[in-house]
Amino acid sequence: LNTYMALKYSVLTIQAIWRGRAVRRTIENKHRCTTLIQSFFRRHVLQSQFRSRKEALREKHWAAIVLQNAVRVFLCRRRYLLLQSAAIILPSRYRALLAGRSQRIVQGKSSKRAG
Repeated sequence: LNTYMALKYSVLTIQAIWRGRAVRRTIENKHRCTTLIQSFFRRHVLQSQFRSRKEALREKHWAAIVLQNAVRVFLCRRRYLLLQSAAIILPSRYRALLAGRSQRIVQGKSSKRAG
């Protein structure tokens, strides 16, 4: 009877140790899976945040390009209009100068004749 009880106690102890080991292995496996799921989810969240930030940055960059283009066009147009007005004003002023000279010359000749 004594050896039977010792044997039963030994078997129960071995079974308990084995069950504890199996439970710990299951818990460890579940913990590993949970950690993996959490890391994938965190990665997914960070990637979506990165994509949205990248898209926002791309939109800002595009807006800056559009503004720079508009300013460049404005400055080129202003310079062109300035040069165009100079191309119109300079010859007309030169013609006016020549007309004034010729008028003075004609007036000078006519005043010599009158005098």
